[in-house]
Amino acid sequence: MNGRPVYRQLALLTGVVVIALFALWWPNDQEAPVGPAIAEEPTLSVRVRALTPTDTILTRQVEVPAGATARSALEAAALAAGVPVGVQEYEFGVLIVRIGAVAAGSNGDWTYRVNDTMPPLGADACPVQAGDRIDFHFGKRASDSI
Repeated sequence: MNGRPVYRQLALLTGVVVIALFALWWPNDQEAPVGPAIAEEPTLSVRVRALTPTDTILTRQVEVPAGATARSALEAAALAAGVPVGVQEYEFGVLIVRIGAVAAGSNGDWTYRVNDTMPPLGADACPVQAGDRIDFHFGKRASDSI
């Protein structure tokens, strides 16, 4: 062989096997993570309503990711409530054209307010903060359903 007595090689191999078995048998109180650690994205809670002059189509408190917009909050609330939302893209941005069965047209349009203030941005560009109240109003004028 390589100059060592066979019993030394067998003793070494036996020692390695015993140590390996002991390591597998020894209880391990720490739970091993399954997969890579995933950082939870911060969320914020907002209230979303969709109102007509005579009806409330949607009222929902939803959790949205940080950086959400009024449009994405509406879409999250509508999805949770099973209410369809329609949007139309234009060169200047995106407009909400339908919430539930109420579509924009000759009877009026959808506008929105955040905390009772009409932002100077489209709903797709207006960031929301935790605790915001986002109201979408349908009417010929922004004040029709307020």
